[in-house]
Amino acid sequence: MVEKADVLLTANYIFPDRAGDAKAKIDAALAAGDYDSITAPEAFAEKLTSDLQSVTHDKHVRVFPPPAPRPAAGATTAPARAPQRVYAGFSRVDRLKGNIGYIKLLNFPDSAGPFGQTANQAITDLAGSNALIIDMRDNGGGSPDGIAYLCSFFFDPKTPVHINGFVNRKSGTNEFSTEESYMRPVPVSYLGKPVYLLTSKRTFSGGRNSFMTCRRRRGPASSARSLAAVPIPAASDPFLPASPSSFLAGGR
Repeated sequence: MVEKADVLLTANYIFPDRAGDAKAKIDAALAAGDYDSITAPEAFAEKLTSDLQSVTHDKHVRVFPPPAPRPAAGATTAPARAPQRVYAGFSRVDRLKGNIGYIKLLNFPDSAGPFGQTANQAITDLAGSNALIIDMRDNGGGSPDGIAYLCSFFFDPKTPVHINGFVNRKSGTNEFSTEESYMRPVPVSYLGKPVYLLTSKRTFSGGRNSFMTCRRRRGPASSARSLAAVPIPAASDPFLPASPSSFLAGGR
């Protein structure tokens, strides 16, 4: 497991120097027997994640335990809590008292398909509101394409805006490429009115980036904690069947 993590870090992590330091950290822990007494997959994934993040200082670098086995047919289980209703990243679109639009967004899928369609309908429905709140306090990030699409509603289409840029590492090399993200054509714009972006310590990755992009380009009409990170495109890579899996940043 640790050896597989070494391979993935060395080949894919966006910061090769940090990958080397993280590899040295977990190799030393393995040699010292720090993992020997850990038998629960959840505890092992948590320990390995902690060791990696202590060097990378990057919450995108994570190790997940394998999914819990399904209960046997006919087994009695406790009733599950009803899941929050989410469609294409949206969990609520509403008009609040005072004609304030409200959108709660939990993640950013690619704009092609349901996310783009739902965003179009949400902004169209709330176009007549006096102000708009986008609640991203539980937003876990997602696709840079989805972020660019959402941001495009809040800029004048007559003046193209550069939304963001990403540097990606070619796997197994120290070669990098740059991908630029610009405004996308959208059917309606939300201009000339306040847009408030709500964030929290749970706001992660692309959720942070959308806040920073709108604040930087449109103005400081936002309510948030201090955020300094940007999203890092990442990939999930299974180590072994029925074993923990990793989530590594391959871009920044």
